[in-house]
Amino acid sequence: MTSGGEADALPIAPQEGKVKAYCFKCKKQQEMKDPKEVTLKNGRKATKATCSVCGGKIMRMGGSK
Repeated sequence: MTSGGEADALPIAPQEGKVKAYCFKCKKQQEMKDPKEVTLKNGRKATKATCSVCGGKIMRMGGSK
């Protein structure tokens, strides 16, 4: 395991629909810029990226679909 609770960060292949997650800075759903699939310390998958509007870090639990 690496520090921060992430094992491997893998880039996600482009999809038909853009991946969205809630941005706490913008306070609404935003598209993810450069999403990467990560594995948390507890073994669950998540998608980590930056907000396409404000540039803040955003995360979506459950990985990409």
